[in-house]
Amino acid sequence: MFNDELFLIDIKTAKLNRGALKEFKRTLLEWVACVLAEEFWDFLGGEGTYSLLLDCFEKVGVELRPEIDEYFNKYI
Repeated sequence: MFNDELFLIDIKTAKLNRGALKEFKRTLLEWVACVLAEEFWDFLGGEGTYSLLLDCFEKVGVELRPEIDEYFNKYI
């Protein structure tokens, strides 16, 4: 019945305030980026974009590892 279907549900109040619509659009984009990550990024930037982004994040993470660890060690 639900094969290959994905349901993302967000509960809202009956009446959205002015800023809530903007925030809801952001939430929808975050869902798309998380659930359909590779497909979404390749759609935006062309085939292979997702892999390039992962490589960039990995390189930055390796390079900044000491600073990242120092920052998060404050909360341990």
